Amino acid sequence: MLLDASVVSRSDLVRAPRHKEWWYVGWVDDSRTVYTSFHAIRLPPVDNVVFTVFDLAAGRPVARSRKLFLTAPAGLDHTELRADSRRGQVHYSGSSEAGWSLRFSDGGVEADVMIRPTAPPFIKKENQFAHQYSMVSSMHTAVRGSVGADGREYAFTDPLGYADHCSGHLPRRTGWLALWLLVKGVKATGSGIDVLPATPAAIASSDGPSN
Repeated sequence: MLLDASVVSRSDLVRAPRHKEWWYVGWVDDSRTVYTSFHAIRLPPVDNVVFTVFDLAAGRPVARSRKLFLTAPAGLDHTELRADSRRGQVHYSGSSEAGWSLRFSDGGVEADVMIRPTAPPFIKKENQFAHQYSMVSSMHTAVRGSVGADGREYAFTDPLGYADHCSGHLPRRTGWLALWLLVKGVKATGSGIDVLPATPAAIASSDGPSN
């Protein structure tokens, strides 16, 4: 699927500096009470990746975050993010139709997992002059593989998770959660969640802390 491929490039620094893109995968193994997530944020100047493992038994999250330059070819029909260095590796590839492979290593944290979609993805795409954006999200994924974090080892056999890929020409100051809810077509209220259209005006009014 073309929407799985990277769309932000270094040349956007001049022609589209507000172009942002991110990938996220996360899952919880209920039997182990372990939450694991990986996300990559791509901006024209530089990229950032974060891998987090939160084991309730350990009492604190273990996270690795770094800025780097991901190899992310455009024009493919799938996601292909790669970076290799003496510090470690980031390999995240696949699609919302076939699933993804994630291999990560950095300072005592390692992961080698496969993420498999179990339902068709949710797709949202808007083409507007001011704020273009798209989202491909897989609400139900099954994760299989292993993760190591600071001496603890975790094996995952098909716990349910979530994955998405979003991109767009976004306001300079955008609250990520507010934008995500708007793209989904919902808004949080004091009494729950209401449905609303995700219009450019609504997105612009969602400005919050810079991401």
